[in-house]
Amino acid sequence: QVLEGALFKIYDHDRLEIGTYTTNAQGEIFCGSLPSGTVYIQEQKAPSGFVLDNTVKMVELVGGKTTTVEIKNAPMGTLRILKVDAVTGEPLYGATFLLYDSKDNLLGEFTTDQNGLIIFGSSLQSGTYKLREIEAPKDHVLDDTVYTVKVKSGSTTELKIENEPATGNIQIVKVSSGYNEITGDKKGDGLEGAVFDIFNENLEKVDRIVTDRDGIATSKDLPLGKFVIREV
Repeated sequence: QVLEGALFKIYDHDRLEIGTYTTNAQGEIFCGSLPSGTVYIQEQKAPSGFVLDNTVKMVELVGGKTTTVEIKNAPMGTLRILKVDAVTGEPLYGATFLLYDSKDNLLGEFTTDQNGLIIFGSSLQSGTYKLREIEAPKDHVLDDTVYTVKVKSGSTTELKIENEPATGNIQIVKVSSGYNEITGDKKGDGLEGAVFDIFNENLEKVDRIVTDRDGIATSKDLPLGKFVIREV
């Protein structure tokens, strides 16, 4: 693949700059007026999506002849992060991560989109990176794991990360409203054996709980939201 837009500087044998040149659509630079002898070439800016090669290359020019130098750029790698609900597998919007290089230098802060994705186009050099979540998606538990990922030149590294949904419990306390001559329960005494059904917003039953001898019943872990409770 020929690469347009690579910028080079050419220096004479005394390391004095001759000029700055940029590759054309055919990936070429043609310099027709250079003196014979030793010149030095150094890339200053790589084409978009490719890794800079700033190695200084020495070239011997012979009068009356065209010398061709081929310089290759390695493509950068791509990192794709997918954030999903650990229970449903649905993509999660709004998870925010910090990205670090292998020396723990902070490279930036990034947030998942509506599809639960963060995509670093062809913008990362091959190497090792670290990801740390600093803000969980709404109604989910923060994952404080530090993830280490390896990005390879010219390939896409994919990482799927799950968030557990945040949960809560419903607790009911059933008490006597007054003195009961039959049971002997006094006002405020806990009542054992009261049965309650719990329904979600779609009126689907999600739990049934029964009060203990202290009159207390506690639901299982439930996702955050609104619920309907009915005594049966």
